[in-house]
Amino acid sequence: MHSEPTQSDTPAAPTQYRATTIGASSLRMRRQGDTWYLHASEALGEHPQRMTQRLESGAQAHPERWLAARRGSDGQWIGLSYASALQSARAIGQALLARNLSAERPVAILSGNDLDHLQLALGAMWAGIPYAAISPAYALASGDYGKLCHTIDLLTPGLVFASAYDKFATAIDAVVPADVEVVTATLPREPHTARSVNSFSDLLRTTPTTVDAVHAAVSPDAIAKFLFTSGSTKLPKAVPTTHRMLCSNQQMLLETFPEFAQEPPVLVDWLPWNHTFGGSHNVGIALYNGGTLYIDDGKPVNGKFGETLHNLLLGQRGIAGACRSARPYTIRQRLIFARILPYTDQIQSMPNPTRAFLLGPLLKGVSRSFYLTLRVLPVGMRDPIGLAYLLARAADTIADTSLISPEQRLALLLSLRDQVNGATDDGALLRRMADEVAGQQIQSDEKVLLESLGPALDVLAQLSEADRKAVREIVSTLTEGMEFDLRTFPDERSGQIAALREYDDLDRYTYLVAGCVGEFWTTMTYAHMPGTLKERPDTMAHRGVRFGKALQMTNVLRDCGKDLRIGRCYLPQSMLDRHGLSARDLLLPANSLRARPLMVELLRKTLDHFREALDYTLAIPAFSVRLRLACLWPILIGLETLLLLVDNDAWLDSQKVSKVRRNRVYQIIASSLLLVPSNGLVCNAIEKRIREIEARF
Repeated sequence: MHSEPTQSDTPAAPTQYRATTIGASSLRMRRQGDTWYLHASEALGEHPQRMTQRLESGAQAHPERWLAARRGSDGQWIGLSYASALQSARAIGQALLARNLSAERPVAILSGNDLDHLQLALGAMWAGIPYAAISPAYALASGDYGKLCHTIDLLTPGLVFASAYDKFATAIDAVVPADVEVVTATLPREPHTARSVNSFSDLLRTTPTTVDAVHAAVSPDAIAKFLFTSGSTKLPKAVPTTHRMLCSNQQMLLETFPEFAQEPPVLVDWLPWNHTFGGSHNVGIALYNGGTLYIDDGKPVNGKFGETLHNLLLGQRGIAGACRSARPYTIRQRLIFARILPYTDQIQSMPNPTRAFLLGPLLKGVSRSFYLTLRVLPVGMRDPIGLAYLLARAADTIADTSLISPEQRLALLLSLRDQVNGATDDGALLRRMADEVAGQQIQSDEKVLLESLGPALDVLAQLSEADRKAVREIVSTLTEGMEFDLRTFPDERSGQIAALREYDDLDRYTYLVAGCVGEFWTTMTYAHMPGTLKERPDTMAHRGVRFGKALQMTNVLRDCGKDLRIGRCYLPQSMLDRHGLSARDLLLPANSLRARPLMVELLRKTLDHFREALDYTLAIPAFSVRLRLACLWPILIGLETLLLLVDNDAWLDSQKVSKVRRNRVYQIIASSLLLVPSNGLVCNAIEKRIREIEARF
């Protein structure tokens, strides 16, 4: 349910809009029985026979203007000019002709919106060869590949393209016939099968010979592309789209919006090109009118809208400039809808739009819970703590990307640590991140995070010397924990499993990945809120470490079933031996009850850590409400998780993880507002929850 936006008492500033011409045409109407027939009184204006003629004329009129652009790993836009797009279309078209492709053997594109996709589509149209953009979800989000198999069977493609082969390899091997050529912009690091995979760069290197003559002979009624219906109710149907259909539709749009001819349109758009709105309408608007399309990897949905704001702020200087120069009320008036409004305060209050994006939309997309915690912190603590979280989360994403080998991950992790600590290079690390890791991410937020490392390191350099030193230390320690994982446990794909040896190993691990955060948090509090904490720094640092360990032990127990299935057993072998268990025994959910005494033993240690976390929170004065809430929330949510865990008779089942639901999180947050001013209420609430857990032992 969405609440209505509240009215501001501030008088509404008059909003200035540019005069825009809208085309109008009179209609002729006639009635025949119960049917009305409407006819335009004016014929559609002249238009080209082929969409690619607009590419040709654009390359002549404005060769250096970008037709399309997409952000690279360093956060900067990579543009494809009209001249370059024409050159690549001619080369690719010639390469496709050499393969005897046709409407019976078209080009199938499995991957989503990117510059390679666009160049291949233009090359196919230049050569008069139909192509089909297929929903990437058919290959990436389907268990049985039913819809992908259906579309491939209908198309009978002669060439299949996927931008990042490793990402699509499983689907390709399962569905694409062995005799169909596969082309990719990123060749596989290791052979998946005996299938031969060719490089997209080979197409670009082809010398055009006969393709221009073929292009000139392409009929307006020739099929330019096949679009597929959504398949929401039945299997997708192939819909042929001709050059005439594309061109006439764009001419209608131009006559409706003459503004397109007066000023080349600039779009920032996420709509997928396998749908007509994104792939025909929006790409067509840019191409037909000499405009530019900025490819937006975000979406107007929870967790992905942050990147759209990032693209608007960093990619479109005109939009960013308008936001900075407009009166605040006007900005709110224009951005009142849905998810943009919470970010406008940050955009206005932070002079650096990059920092605003990193610590606003991106952080919220990566971790909603941490974003909520950061929002209640005192302002001075937000930048170093938020930035440290993002850098550590990026490192964790690298360490957890199982599609690349542990050795590669470790090398990238150590390189990132060096960069955080001030080492410089020529951008090689960021390029490797984009090539080896970012493209493997299914979650858009993780991908954006890795692609934003350059800007994040720039913001790190802008911190005060003390804050920069503290951030570097905490990120270095956290990456030691990730290094510990990569060196201790086998490759997730090996089918092997290993356990930590002793409890001391687990204790050290929980310090490296979480306990050190308590130290860092304490350091930031003493630095930015001097005189706030009642206890000595060494006492608070010790409690901070225990606080972090409490949260990590909660994660270890909650995620035990999932970790075991990637070969990681954090439950120490010495404790397993005492309880007559092995790591492989824990792979069987049926052994949950048998392993319960071990879980209870570790739960007791975890609750002892939580008692220290309570003491840490009580040492914060009641008037420091924000700081108290930032500590109280993870304690309450952590204990709620343990309560679910102790009641879970299948706690080793990776499909039955004891996770607090989002609405319950919001209930906890709401109730904490009543507790936070009182030491007695805070203490009673937490001790009561601990006793409830212990009573179930």
